[in-house]
Amino acid sequence: MSGADETFTVPGSVVTRAVPADQTAPQGYRQGLDQPQEEEGQLQAQALYRRGDDVLVRPGPQGHFMVDVGVNGIAVQFMVDTGATRVTLTGEDARRIGLPAGALDYSYRYETANGPIHAAPVTLRDMRIDGFGITEVDATVTQGPLGVSLLGMSFLNRLSGYEVGPQGLVLKFPE
Repeated sequence: MSGADETFTVPGSVVTRAVPADQTAPQGYRQGLDQPQEEEGQLQAQALYRRGDDVLVRPGPQGHFMVDVGVNGIAVQFMVDTGATRVTLTGEDARRIGLPAGALDYSYRYETANGPIHAAPVTLRDMRIDGFGITEVDATVTQGPLGVSLLGMSFLNRLSGYEVGPQGLVLKFPE
């Protein structure tokens, strides 16, 4: 697959990734930060496209919307989940962003499709997608098994709006 190189800045580093030629931006959008593509057996973030204050996320092959989010300056992969009340981090992702997962108070109990799990309340200082940010986001850290962190309603409700359409999921950031 041929493509062009695109350079962008992540806090503390500069990253260059190949942009595949067959990933063209939908009409009216421009290519945002290129995201890793689907790898066998793993959920990977999808390409982002940008128009003004809107970010478009295309669904992955399994229909999920996966997006890399800078959480307190560290990239974390999330699956968008409108059924999740709060942003929910796996224990591993919590440790990666510097939360003391072992020392948290796991007082919340959630019923999931895979059974009950316990979670600890936390506040995330900063969450960023393609340069847009939301601060002081209520979240939880799970104590039990969770395959991927969830971008839940405590983040989505802070946006100007979001919608799923024929091109994908549009996240509308406040000006």
